[in-house]
Amino acid sequence: MIMRILLLLCGLPLFAEAAPLEPVASPLAAERSPFLRRFAADPVKWWPWGAEAFQRAREQRKLVHLCIGYSSCPWTLQMQLDTYRDPTMAAWLNEHFICVLVDREDRPDLNNSFMRYAFVMAHRSGWPLHCWLTPGGQPVHLAIYLPAARQDAMPSFQATVEKIAGAWQDDPAYVEREAAHQAELFGVALRQFMLGDGKSKLDRSMLDLAYDKLNATFDPQDGGFTASPKFHGAPMLDYLLDYASYKRKEGFGRDRQALNMVTTTLRAMANGAMMDQLGGGFHRYCLDRAWTVPQFEKLLFDQGQLATTYLRAAQATGDPWFAEVARQTLEYVEQELSPGGGGFYSAENPFGDDPTQAGEKVDVSYYTWKKSAVDQLVGPEIAPVMAQVFGLEEEGNLPVELLDLQRKRFPQQNILRRVQSLPAAAATLHMSEADVAEKFRQGCAKMLVARQLRPRPQRDEKILPGWNALLISAFLKAGNLLPQPEYVQRAQAAADFTYRHFLSDDYRRPRFAEDYANLIGALLDLYETTASDKWLAGAVLLQERMDAELWDATDGGYWDGPAEPQLFARLKTCDEGAEFSPNAAAADNLIRLTRLLGDKAYFDRAGQIFQTFGGECSASIKTPSAAENAKGPKIMRAPETPSNPVTHIRMLQAYDHFTRPGYQFLLVGDPHQGSLLEMQQLLLRQARPNSHLLYLDGTAGEVLLARFNSSLPALKPGDGRPVVLIAREFKLEKRCTTAQELSEFLKAEY
Repeated sequence: MIMRILLLLCGLPLFAEAAPLEPVASPLAAERSPFLRRFAADPVKWWPWGAEAFQRAREQRKLVHLCIGYSSCPWTLQMQLDTYRDPTMAAWLNEHFICVLVDREDRPDLNNSFMRYAFVMAHRSGWPLHCWLTPGGQPVHLAIYLPAARQDAMPSFQATVEKIAGAWQDDPAYVEREAAHQAELFGVALRQFMLGDGKSKLDRSMLDLAYDKLNATFDPQDGGFTASPKFHGAPMLDYLLDYASYKRKEGFGRDRQALNMVTTTLRAMANGAMMDQLGGGFHRYCLDRAWTVPQFEKLLFDQGQLATTYLRAAQATGDPWFAEVARQTLEYVEQELSPGGGGFYSAENPFGDDPTQAGEKVDVSYYTWKKSAVDQLVGPEIAPVMAQVFGLEEEGNLPVELLDLQRKRFPQQNILRRVQSLPAAAATLHMSEADVAEKFRQGCAKMLVARQLRPRPQRDEKILPGWNALLISAFLKAGNLLPQPEYVQRAQAAADFTYRHFLSDDYRRPRFAEDYANLIGALLDLYETTASDKWLAGAVLLQERMDAELWDATDGGYWDGPAEPQLFARLKTCDEGAEFSPNAAAADNLIRLTRLLGDKAYFDRAGQIFQTFGGECSASIKTPSAAENAKGPKIMRAPETPSNPVTHIRMLQAYDHFTRPGYQFLLVGDPHQGSLLEMQQLLLRQARPNSHLLYLDGTAGEVLLARFNSSLPALKPGDGRPVVLIAREFKLEKRCTTAQELSEFLKAEY
């Protein structure tokens, strides 16, 4: 960061001296993102990211004030209300900067680049992310949330922008030189990250090291792997489910502890305030270790990841409770985030429209309750049950250590979480379990109806292909496991819509690696569930397009997005700093395509990904001090400290699949009838990580498979009897002709 600038800054005229703001037509008014359109009526003249904004910055010799946020981020919305809607502040910003607003969900490439820059150069992350850029697009200064007035050690927004604008006004050439120098340092750091420490190696020992790290940070009481804030960590839980499966035969207890970490965390989240106890669905994260105070925003991709993880836990444990949580999550998505039959909306925000205040936003009162209000609503017979299960208190039910927060944000309010099970409540209240369960059901129904009369959370109605893909896969898995055929039909309808929308000539958004990777994975899931060749052919086509558009032919790996003239650093994301790890998902897709189609070119490309990111996955950078940075890029030495591989957990999971050949189940015959249908359904319900279903059913799908793999027809028996062939690397190991025989094999192996 350009710290020396802050020592040379001079003051600027007071904000009160700024010229009155003239109403102007907003460049955001026609944008596709609801988040951007929300800011269109603000007095700040916001521009969308693009050539026009930077051209104006060059012509007017102004810095670019870039704000990256998203619709369900409460801090972004707070800054809009407190700062960006202030007419005096807006006039001043319009005079001194070209203001650019980015929806981080709509532009993951921009978000990843600037977030990585903030983390590497300033050890900061979060939203809203503010970056001040030269007219050439290089970062000058960074900040996260800035209050309108100074708070404790946090400077005010006004003081910050005054100093930045003053430095530019005094010596723009110096600011540009320093920005170029910092960009050079950032480039060196990125290369170092890619190289690693030159000592560590991405091999299977990293898989055990990742388990050790997770086990060391695991919270045995409340689950999860951090203190606060506490996120769901679905990628880590999925990794542990895989790990438990392949460690099961070793007898050292790692499989049991891995599964315990998963189940403890999933139970704590679903019983805590992380899950909406009335309407279903999960909030983004919790502010405390015990999952009692959530950040009240619901994002679609969290629902997709968590529904899948809960379903996988149900498969691994045989406990239907986990599947029920997944069902409630998917029902929430269908009811609240679905336009009906097509794709899915991206989020529900923590704020709602208050009709009594001309559309101004109200806080999280949609989700909180006073005990007296609950008692009156449900009646005297049901009230004791609700109080017992949810731990309702007259003064509010936050833990003692959070009382200060309670007084400030939730005076006498209760946040719903299950502090007692229904059987325990029955014992306490001296009632039958059936009676308590029925009263609890009635009470929740009454509370949900009453809650729906409150000002509703706003909904972000973007439909993002990569996020939709996660829900497609989740609905498929739920349809297979529960089983509920309508869920499979819902997944197919969403896939039809998303696939057509993504490849349409009318698609107005850049096609990003996360969209390609997640959608390819969903189409492969659809093929394995339905045996339809169109999904396999669609996955092959998308992989070809992803290779053509985003593969780095020089150094390997997939770029986050298309080349962007205004973006100072084009990135290839493989870690857990973002919501997705596109290169990890892409590597896993390539491995799946290899084991479905037998085409070694896919496998070789996956190997290139592991080679490209192997150094980054197996070692971390020793960050230079500020004094070392001041000396220039030459001091950026090779790293020496071992990494925490959890930061690349999805890449390690893909590497596990790459290095450990999984089973291929070749279904010979019509999979929709008779004994083969029974065996197919058994395979779809069974936990079987890193395995693959292929259909030799005499249809176009078999023709497609044989086109890629000329040796495949030789595996098919000629007697015409339905059979499941079990192979690895297309080498036959076993034949199963009955569901009983197949079930015994699956129990022994998984």
